[in-house]
Amino acid sequence: MRRILVINEKEPIRLGLKTAIESEATRNFLGITYKIEVYTAKNGSEGIAIFKQKTPDVVITDIKMKDMSGANLLKEILSIDKKAIVIMLADLPIYSEAIEYIKLGAYNYVAKPWKITDIRKELKKIFSIQQNSEQKSKLLENNTISNNEIKNHFQLGDFIGSSKGIIDIVSIIEKVSTTDLPVLIIGEQGTEKEIIAKCIHKLSPRKNNPFIKINCWTSTENSLEREMFGYEEVVFDGTTKHRLGRYEIANDGTIFLEDIEEMPIKTQAKLLRVIEENELERVGVEKTIKVNARIIASTSKDLRKEIQEKRFSNDLYYKLNIVQIYVPPLRERKEDIPDIARHFIKRHKDRLISDVTDISDEAIQFLQRYYWPGNTRELENVIEQSILLASGKIIEQENLPPYIKRIYNPDNDIILSANDFPKNMNLNQYIAEIETRIIKEALKLSGNDKSKTAKLLGIKISALNYKISKLRLNEDLSKEKE
Repeated sequence: MRRILVINEKEPIRLGLKTAIESEATRNFLGITYKIEVYTAKNGSEGIAIFKQKTPDVVITDIKMKDMSGANLLKEILSIDKKAIVIMLADLPIYSEAIEYIKLGAYNYVAKPWKITDIRKELKKIFSIQQNSEQKSKLLENNTISNNEIKNHFQLGDFIGSSKGIIDIVSIIEKVSTTDLPVLIIGEQGTEKEIIAKCIHKLSPRKNNPFIKINCWTSTENSLEREMFGYEEVVFDGTTKHRLGRYEIANDGTIFLEDIEEMPIKTQAKLLRVIEENELERVGVEKTIKVNARIIASTSKDLRKEIQEKRFSNDLYYKLNIVQIYVPPLRERKEDIPDIARHFIKRHKDRLISDVTDISDEAIQFLQRYYWPGNTRELENVIEQSILLASGKIIEQENLPPYIKRIYNPDNDIILSANDFPKNMNLNQYIAEIETRIIKEALKLSGNDKSKTAKLLGIKISALNYKISKLRLNEDLSKEKE
């Protein structure tokens, strides 16, 4: 027998769940013959009392209750039994709270408006492992993945390190990989967002099913829809030609939508329907096809700004942004550069037929000073070049590309090499020299428009005028106007 506790303030929901879960239809769906007994509680306090007395196998509880918050209820249950299996019933507007509950130790959540089928699916996943009380620990082991396991998966790719940014990402992956929640991965180009998507898939219950990637920026609206959803068409000889879409191919697996911001707005509307209905229509036919693929999307842009510019669907954003993973650029986690550089050496030295096995501390210092606008991909390219130029077993600073050994200002593309450092100049003089170069370059870029220049530099126009006067740049401006 299995015991389930339902905690909900609304009596119709409590009784409805009890009747449905205890029904023969549920047992048939789960493929079991033993009885399921459901206990009900009208609030958190009553639920805790029943939990202590009955020790149910599964708890299904609402997030919002008058006498106790969902977080406090979850903490109380887990303090009684740290291996308790708790399913949260979450409201659509507070998905972010549901994620926090998963981080606190909830097994999963089911979003409103939920159906009894959704509850049955969750129970089936649990009961398939939870064959008896001794196997509860196995269930939790399957749903709590160790940091070491996740780290090993990351090290299969290029996204490695021990910085706080990496630790935060690992923590999120640890929680979401065992769920079917949509994930939105945000980061600059070259930050290896696809590796994170693959890691989530490999650690999920869908790992033995397809991981399918779609580049949203590579196609026109029509060709993207045909690629995603498939198509059927009658050819010249009267026969029907059809092709499965990548969404269908990803059924029971994961679909990764790269650069989702590039998806045409009409295609976004069709994708939203697929997410909401779990069904699609191939291009050219009205027949609906059931699909079940977990969605992971990536973007290098601020989608909220894209929404304001009418280039991205607000509804689709909230469907995708249930779990958000921010991937910091390489310049924000420079402590990871030594590990990443040595990883690339191991990857490429054999292919390049090289004896290189390491990189010097001096070379690492130059790598850590650089801004890395191309992120990890650019670092990989630099390491490949340096391996080819190295004459011994160690990459030295002289083997690095010249531009790496310069101080790079990303806002203005002003580059200062070590040779630019003037002799016999004090700090104030040197700062004035740097400011002069930056302001001149900014004026040049903005066509000597002071308003645009101030905006480009992120200062007030009054501050710009003061600096122009102080640095005696007015004469230069007058000459350029002449």
